[in-house]
Amino acid sequence: MKKIKAAGDEADGWEARSEEEIRQAKLWDAVDFAVKEIDNIDSAMIFEEGREWTRIWYELKLEKFTDPGIAVSIDELTAAKLLQLADQNSRVDPLLKEVMASQIEQGFVLPEGLRDCLVKFLRANGPAAEERTSKPELKNWCRNYMINHVAGLLCNQYDLDRKRGKETPTTVAASDIIYHAIGLKLGKPIGFGTIQNIIFDPDPSGKSVSQKNQKNFVDVKWAGLDSMFDDYDD
Repeated sequence: MKKIKAAGDEADGWEARSEEEIRQAKLWDAVDFAVKEIDNIDSAMIFEEGREWTRIWYELKLEKFTDPGIAVSIDELTAAKLLQLADQNSRVDPLLKEVMASQIEQGFVLPEGLRDCLVKFLRANGPAAEERTSKPELKNWCRNYMINHVAGLLCNQYDLDRKRGKETPTTVAASDIIYHAIGLKLGKPIGFGTIQNIIFDPDPSGKSVSQKNQKNFVDVKWAGLDSMFDDYDD
């Protein structure tokens, strides 16, 4: 296997643990576990639509749809919040348009706010793009979210370190498991060093890309959990 430089300033020549090494450590079932969790992320679909779409989907507690024939459920209050967010950030437009399109496609009457918005869109009188802010999407954010999500699950389930460092050169880490899981899922792996670099520390010190990645991850994670358990509030 080609030698790959790992994260940070670790010694050159690092590579993922082999399948044989992982099996000897009795951790190959962790690879199967990781593949299933990657499938779970894939099945959610909304993650692939972008960071803002996913975050707002969860924040507004919109119902997930997996069939083109099922409309996105939304009420007047939620529609008003969605429109407010769209006025502030042009990256919300794709979600806004999908909500309206799915409602119309299934013959539902749009909430008043969305109906007015649609009229403005059709008459080209919507909010001017230059009047709204649009934070740039984090490149490959869905992949990074998935890797960190699965890494956390592996740490909890199998008591693993998130990634290998100078202090843990001989152990199997979550990064090794994810390397093989992605290879099985996609048919070919991505670089082990890339995986190591994507996985952030739970409590990064200082301002860094890792810290920004963590904030993106945590924002979406908590919004998703809040949405998941919303039905239990009563």
